[in-house]
Amino acid sequence: MNKRNINDFVKNLKQDIRSIAQQRAAKIDILFYSGHTIHTQWILSTLEVCVARGFRCALVYDRLSTPRIESKASYPTYTISRYFLPLLKAKIIVTATSGLRLLYLWPYKYRVYMPHSLTSLHMSYPPKAFDAYNVFFASGPHHVAEIRMLDSFRPKSQRRIFSTCYGKMDVLKQVKPVFYFQGEERKRKTVLIAPSWGKQNIINILGEELTEILLQSGFNVILRPHPSMWIYQQQTLRRIQDRFAYTGRFYMEDSTTKRYDSYFTSDLMISDYSGAAYEFAFLRERPVLFVDLPEKALNPHWSKMPIVPMEIELRNRIGRLVQPNASLILAGVNALLKDLHLWSERIRQIRSQYIYAFDKHCGTIAATYLTQLLKE
Repeated sequence: MNKRNINDFVKNLKQDIRSIAQQRAAKIDILFYSGHTIHTQWILSTLEVCVARGFRCALVYDRLSTPRIESKASYPTYTISRYFLPLLKAKIIVTATSGLRLLYLWPYKYRVYMPHSLTSLHMSYPPKAFDAYNVFFASGPHHVAEIRMLDSFRPKSQRRIFSTCYGKMDVLKQVKPVFYFQGEERKRKTVLIAPSWGKQNIINILGEELTEILLQSGFNVILRPHPSMWIYQQQTLRRIQDRFAYTGRFYMEDSTTKRYDSYFTSDLMISDYSGAAYEFAFLRERPVLFVDLPEKALNPHWSKMPIVPMEIELRNRIGRLVQPNASLILAGVNALLKDLHLWSERIRQIRSQYIYAFDKHCGTIAATYLTQLLKE
């Protein structure tokens, strides 16, 4: 460790100590924790409602979690390393960050998890991703079934499950979109490519080829890489940006910020196993073209479990499934765009089966359950 690293360590440690002292003195009822840059979006509306109801709340950011998200509500915020979470004080901690260890959360009576994706809990997450949380706010019936299935493998589990909604929808419903393409270009159909994380996503497999054929076919193209690609594959994204920027019909949207203009200004989405596909389909009531790539799986046992993950189950129900071939994808895009009017009612029916209370405010529902927990 060089001198600069030592100085940074000492500086961060001093800040952590100040944050711990300030937070403990504030006598907080509910602590909201954001362990990743984007995770605040799933808990923000619940935090705002709790503040409006007069609860003493605070938002804690992990030291690596930037940038911050603006809010209309007023509450204290702290930045701290997750290793010091046990030193903070509150009856309840709420987070959308999966994989936290009980070592960090044990002092809190209620450790509440709000899912940061609509996708399944037993395929794309590691086997013990939710073990530390004793309260689960389910987005839909599939999450209830999946968390109960996972708990059946943990005989001593006493986790409580509440049917809430999907917190991020509160944020999405407030978006006032900005159109990236103007003038004559705005009259063209716009295709959004929004892949998931992992080496075998659309961008890595055929992103440039697909973008080129879509542009050549007269479409505007918005590319929305998964947040992890902005961290680990910046060179790849820079190369793609440099290659297609000259067309005037290509835009790369930063998914690490609170920007979802592409959801509202695109006619169709192309995805693989991303949770963004279900946000787009359920919000816009439009189909998604799914590219059949290897599963996004961090649980090696998922295929032995009795529940089929929704990201496999729904691919041919809220859209179409095609092989990873640029020409076949183009044909699929044209076919779906031709029949857009046939999809709305079907997607609404499926949405009702996978999201609780879509037309209501998730933050209000979640805050009501938190009120119940505070009174216990």
